[in-house]
Amino acid sequence: MMSAAVSLVLMLGLPWATWRRLMLWMALGIGFYFAYGYRSSRLRAR
Repeated sequence: MMSAAVSLVLMLGLPWATWRRLMLWMALGIGFYFAYGYRSSRLRAR
């Protein structure tokens, strides 16, 4: 529990540019994940 609190405090100290990059890469990763899952779905192929 204590380590999660310390990690949160460290994350809150990060500059705004780091958060923007995190959100950009997260959005790209989620987009690729769902695009690949949609195209490779066995349920959709039925």
